[in-house]
Amino acid sequence: MFLFALSLFAIANAATCQDFFFDFGANAGLVFRTIYEPDSVPNAELAEEFKRLFGGVKRRRRCVSTYAFEADWRYTETLINLEKECRAQSWNALVFTETKVGVRSGPATFDEPVRTDLLTHHNLREIDVSEIIGNLTSRRHQESVVVVKMDIEGREYLVLPRMFELGYLCREKIDALMIAWHDSLAIEPEYEPAKEFQEKFSAFLSTQECESTQIIAIDDDVTESYQSSRISDTRDSQSK
Repeated sequence: MFLFALSLFAIANAATCQDFFFDFGANAGLVFRTIYEPDSVPNAELAEEFKRLFGGVKRRRRCVSTYAFEADWRYTETLINLEKECRAQSWNALVFTETKVGVRSGPATFDEPVRTDLLTHHNLREIDVSEIIGNLTSRRHQESVVVVKMDIEGREYLVLPRMFELGYLCREKIDALMIAWHDSLAIEPEYEPAKEFQEKFSAFLSTQECESTQIIAIDDDVTESYQSSRISDTRDSQSK
């Protein structure tokens, strides 16, 4: 993943101070946009959380480097445009469209339901979470603040055990993990029942010798109307 490592290095060194926000499952980019433009999005609670973690908006615009990952091809145009808007303001944001975060690296697919009996398949790439966090760990300053947001439609039940196994859920690696749990999507054979996993996950964190990453549960429902409108905008533009 040389290109990813190079991108990480380049954007990190563009910042005058180095805090990091990783948006796993960026959707239309509402969450990471809140870092730089809190008044433009309808989520005061999230804006306050970012203020607590990273400081005020002036500092965030100067110090926070954002890396956003989204698998759904329908958000590609929206995210590319949002990245351009951020870079035009000299805000450090980089998006990886049609890319999902998982436990391996290589080609992957995005399955979109067309009807209850039919799926369409879109090709994309998958990046192992260890490559992302590993590249970060080798470059972060001791005083850096690192926050990960995870809204990956049920794959958290695969990715989180991987992160725990590799020792990434410690404050020295990740200060805070904002996670949207998807109980109804934990249906694959390799997943544990959602509630059982969440209980075990909390217990596992308490056994670590390090100071554990702060876990912040978030509700992805608050962004549904915004995200749906941005998908509609994208589809409309593609049909013209």
